[in-house]
This record gives sequence, structure tokens and C-alpha cells, in this order.
Amino acid sequence: DQQQAMGGRAIPELPPRTGKRAAVVGSGPAGLAVAEELARRGHAVKVFEAWPKPGGILRYGIPTFKMDKRHVDQQVEYLRKLGVEFAFNVRVGHDITIDELFAQGFHAVFLGHGAGRGSRLNAPGDDLDGIHMAIEFLVRMNLPPRELPDHLRQPIDVGRRAVVIGGGDTAMDCLRSALRSGAEEVVCAYRRTEAEMGGRAEERRHSDEEGVRFHYLVAPTRFIGDDSGHVRAVRLQRMELGDLDDSGRPRPVPIPGSEFE
Repeated sequence: DQQQAMGGRAIPELPPRTGKRAAVVGSGPAGLAVAEELARRGHAVKVFEAWPKPGGILRYGIPTFKMDKRHVDQQVEYLRKLGVEFAFNVRVGHDITIDELFAQGFHAVFLGHGAGRGSRLNAPGDDLDGIHMAIEFLVRMNLPPRELPDHLRQPIDVGRRAVVIGGGDTAMDCLRSALRSGAEEVVCAYRRTEAEMGGRAEERRHSDEEGVRFHYLVAPTRFIGDDSGHVRAVRLQRMELGDLDDSGRPRPVPIPGSEFE
């Protein structure tokens, strides 16, 4: 902020143009960093972004209450001053292929499109209305519809009660977003104890201070819907910790006959 108040980042003296062109696929942290490095070395750079705005996870994954999106816009403006070009709403592999990029005269293509798909629980009922993958949930909860692709512009109605499965930093972002949406009760269900959580203790502390309830040593076995196909409850099973698994943490072992809603 101080740097911006003093006129922003100084534009470095760039070397002579090399005559080489590079296509950068994705405008997240990796894509923006690569674009800057290439531009500073004298190469012509064009960034192709599938979404309407630049930033990738910086804009669409990190909630606004944790990061001011102006910082993303300022970095993009800095890159434009370095000569970097941007093309939005272009999905490489669908709207244009990598072979076509080379045919257009690009000498190199950097793939920084990110990992946009999460892992489903594959529990019965996980396709009911009202159940969302984490990234989709955060995107739709924290950004105005005009900044989203058409298929994500429908607002999410969290309702009175919400549960988030998992205990990492992304789960904490979802929990805190649900609270800000007006949910009266927000629960974190995690299959191990707090000691095994992979995220930062600071994120859990913020969630706890804001009113999140934590249920440890539980895992979902089934999601239950109403007559309209909307989720109304989740059935959980209690766990106990067993031997270490490949992650180095105790393996959660289901306790027979311990299911509850």
C-alpha cells in the first residue's frame, strides 16, 4: 500500500526485444510470475485466461475478507506496462488448442491453469442440491456475478445451517464465508483431531472466534435429501485413530454402530 501511495512499482529498463513470443495459459500466481519474468527478459508475452478477470486463485479462491483484490489489479496493470497482453474468456484446449498457439507464431507455451477440480467424497447423496465443491462455493460466495463465468453466476443460498467437510485452510475459508452469508450455525466436520489438521492454527483460531463449531473424529457416510432433491441432513460416523498412514498421520478408523445425524 505504501508503494502504491508513492506511485506504484517502478518500471525497470527492459532489454532489447528478443523476437520470441510466449503464451502463458492461466493468470494465477504462477502465470503472472512467469509473464513478468519473460517480459523482463525481452520476450513478447500474451496471457490467456479462461475466466472474465485475471488472478486465478488470488481473485477467485481467496475470500475478499482475507485479501484485497486491488493487489491483483495493481500487479496486472504493472505487467501491462511491461508490455504483457491479456486475453480473457479464452479457454485453451477448448476455444484454441496449443498447436494453434504455436501455429500463430508463439515459440513457447507455459501451462499454469491450476488444479480446478476437487475430489468428491463419493458418498451416497453427494450430488444433491445444496452440496458444493469448495472452490465453486468460495467463488460464488465472494465475488459479484459480473466477475464470474456464466455457469457460476447463480447466487448460493446457504440457509440457516451449514456444514463443511474437512479441516484445511480452504475449509476454514468456506466456514467463514458461510458465516458471512448469514448462516446461523456453521459446523466443521473433521475425521481426525485438531492435532492432525493440515492448515494453519491461525485460520482455525479465526474460525473459532467467529463462531464456527468444530466436530472432530467424525466423517460423512451419507447425505440425506428432501422431496425436492435438496440436502437436508448429513449422516456422520464417529472415528478413532489407528496406525499411521502414508501421510504420516494416524489413520481414521470408523467405529461400528456410531452413526448419527
